[in-house]
Amino acid sequence: MADPRLYAKAPDGSIWRNDVHHHPWPLQSAVASIERNTLLETHGIVLREPPTHLHFARRLDVVVWNGERAA
Repeated sequence: MADPRLYAKAPDGSIWRNDVHHHPWPLQSAVASIERNTLLETHGIVLREPPTHLHFARRLDVVVWNGERAA
């Protein structure tokens, strides 16, 4: 398995990566009332129905190393 990495775009357009480490997410079942979901609309995807599954994790400690420029 590859080392987990976080990639992010900086305000100047450069791409940065950070090595991260954490235990597997301790997912728990959840219930929510979603009135409007616009998360994917910028990608041309409109969700018309509520999710069939919903999970969350209360907390997970994560170690993140200093970033380095990737591109």
